[in-house]
Order: sequence, then C-alpha cells, then structure tokens
Amino acid sequence: MTGEYLEAERPQRLKYTIAMPQFSPNSDIVTIDIVPDGVGGSKLTFVQSGKDIAAELRELPEGAISESEKGWQQGFDLMEDAWGE
Repeated sequence: MTGEYLEAERPQRLKYTIAMPQFSPNSDIVTIDIVPDGVGGSKLTFVQSGKDIAAELRELPEGAISESEKGWQQGFDLMEDAWGE
C-alpha cells in the first residue's frame, strides 16, 4: 500500500491518496473530516473516492458489501477494540 498526504488541517481534516499497485495503477483519495459531536467526543466522516472505488461499487449487486467497505469495517472494529465504546 502506498500513498501521500494531500491536506492536513489539524484538527478538522486529513486527506490523502491510497494505492495498491499490486492490484491497480490507480489511486483513490480518502478524506477524513472531524467535527465535535457536542457531547465531548468527535464525529468522523470518511469518504473514499477515485476510479477504482467507483468501478468496484458499480459492479456490486444491490445490497452487497464491497471489499473496500469490508476493509474499512475491519479497521474500525480494531479501533473500537483498542479504545472501547
């Protein structure tokens, strides 16, 4: 996996490219926006965009979960295990 940071606006936004050259010459852009939730925590919004993710989503049958979504969910599950809640 490779990538580079495009934007780091602390503490509101992180934007970077992500690529897996072993699977595709393209890269996607991941944008993470962070806003206070009003009760002492934060709300994170993750957006992944690019040619590969768009093609992957177009080819999915209705109701199916993409490999990208599975990967993100595994990452979020690991964070939850590490930090609780």
